[in-house]
Amino acid sequence: MRHSLLQFLYAITLGLIGAAIVHIAIILLVPDDASETLWKRVEALGPAESFHRLEGANWAKRRDPLMRSAACRFDLTNGPVHISAVGKVPFWSLAIYNHTGDITFSLNDQVSPATDLLLVSPLQKILLEQSIPQQLEQSVLITQSVNEAIAVLRVFEPDATWRDEVGEFLKSAECMSVSIEN
Repeated sequence: MRHSLLQFLYAITLGLIGAAIVHIAIILLVPDDASETLWKRVEALGPAESFHRLEGANWAKRRDPLMRSAACRFDLTNGPVHISAVGKVPFWSLAIYNHTGDITFSLNDQVSPATDLLLVSPLQKILLEQSIPQQLEQSVLITQSVNEAIAVLRVFEPDATWRDEVGEFLKSAECMSVSIEN
């Protein structure tokens, strides 16, 4: 009995030591670029409040070859952010991502035919409800609980005949703070 108890404790101890070694090895062997987040990659593209094209295979492991994308970092502490794009494309979608890469809002042309959105914090929404600027009256008002986020605009390009229209749509995309008066 005593011999089997010692064998059992020996096996448990070896298992725990083995698990600790494997755990440490996995942590040390994770590549440095695995810690690179969407936020850091978009930040490296250029200044905030401007759409930047997302090109290349490093943007998604299973990138759809028929979708073109652009991303814009913004901060609502600078004021509400107006997002717009002009043109006729087969399909577009917009997703808002927080710092951890979670989607906080998503919209597409099936829900909102116009690409004219105004992202606001809850306080900014209250101020805007009192007096919204005339140029923003037609904008879809989207309340965000996070101040810093990334807007990713995706556009469907079914074939090469749409390349110019899709390119112009993405080129026209704007993402900029607007001032509101209290």
